[in-house]
Amino acid sequence: MPTVPHAVPRLAQFAVWWSDTTHPVLSNPWVLDDEERERWSRYASRASAARYFGAHALARYVLGQLLGVDPSRVEFDRTCPRCGAKHGKPRIIWPESPLDFSISVSADRALLGVSQNTRVGVDLEYQSPQFDVSALARQWLTAPERSIMSALPAKDRKTWVLQPWTQNSATLKALG
Repeated sequence: MPTVPHAVPRLAQFAVWWSDTTHPVLSNPWVLDDEERERWSRYASRASAARYFGAHALARYVLGQLLGVDPSRVEFDRTCPRCGAKHGKPRIIWPESPLDFSISVSADRALLGVSQNTRVGVDLEYQSPQFDVSALARQWLTAPERSIMSALPAKDRKTWVLQPWTQNSATLKALG
């Protein structure tokens, strides 16, 4: 068996948590940092504000547990690597950690993916009974894909469109 000339990286580990954003795992707004509280305060609807808070409370709770620190003490950097603005994918800067994470929110559910030693992206999409995939299909699918979708039973079309949509969104989130 040949020898390996370089160190072999540790295998990545990955876990997922979800939460009902109407009943967040933490309820104290001071668990959020200043940027998160400011953004949370800008939501016009109570439901959107609850989703934002619930998702970020979940992330802070889980990351705090994994890192062995109070959730409010976890520090993030949201600097966009392309333009330098504060809208980039959050990354943990304190405590120093090999963890990466991704948050997704849809309806009243929050999804959190956490990985070690590799990038992670998650996406969650609620399949509302009223959601019409036609507009999404016209905008994002190729003509052959729209033909395939049209040939499917109506009950399967949402899943057929949303499955690759969520996969692509999760991939983009992983890349930052």
